[in-house]
Amino acid sequence: MAAKRKAAAKREAVGYVRVSTAKQDRDAQRKAITEAAAREGYKLAKVIEETVSSRKDQRKIWDVVGELKPGQTLITYELSRLARSIGQVFEVAHRIRKRGASLWVLNPEIRAGNGGDPTREMQADMLLFALSAAAQVERDLIAERTKNALAERKAQGVKLGRPPGRGVKVPKAAEAKGLKPSELLEYYRQGVMTGNGIARLLSLNPRTVHYWIKGEMEKAPQKHEKAQQGVKP
Repeated sequence: MAAKRKAAAKREAVGYVRVSTAKQDRDAQRKAITEAAAREGYKLAKVIEETVSSRKDQRKIWDVVGELKPGQTLITYELSRLARSIGQVFEVAHRIRKRGASLWVLNPEIRAGNGGDPTREMQADMLLFALSAAAQVERDLIAERTKNALAERKAQGVKLGRPPGRGVKVPKAAEAKGLKPSELLEYYRQGVMTGNGIARLLSLNPRTVHYWIKGEMEKAPQKHEKAQQGVKP
């Protein structure tokens, strides 16, 4: 029994933590991995962390798997942290087995790797497939619901995207220089001044001025064309 515990204590593990945004809590994943390794008698060689969008292909996980040593175990908190598609899940699992290492997913618990019972390995693969498929379907459903909701809001006339607000700087900047915003707009309509010219006069970003001009023109469209042709807003 003592020899068994001694052999188990020599087992090494590598933790892998991934978050999609810097705001997500990676400490919870690290804590779960550390506690699980200690509970099972693993020596945690290192914990690799990365912040990366789920749609990016260049990820550390491939380097982590490529550096695994025979007999080591890669521990991750949940399947969604490891990969985002069925294909990726099985590719990661295949590379881990190829290196003579094993995989341990904590939530829900899945263990797969070389040297195990063939029946158990097959069951692990089936579980990997089922959970990966379920997660992928759920992501697709969420994406579809979001797309439909946005389309419905657009059909109702709701303006999507960032709310307007940049143009409010123009009236304030004009008044600070003793100018009337309405006069600047009229100069623009008559071709006396360009959008860039107004921006220079008010010491503002040209985009801010163009945004304001566009908004004002939509509020009160003019029947006559600008006197100065070829002036771009």
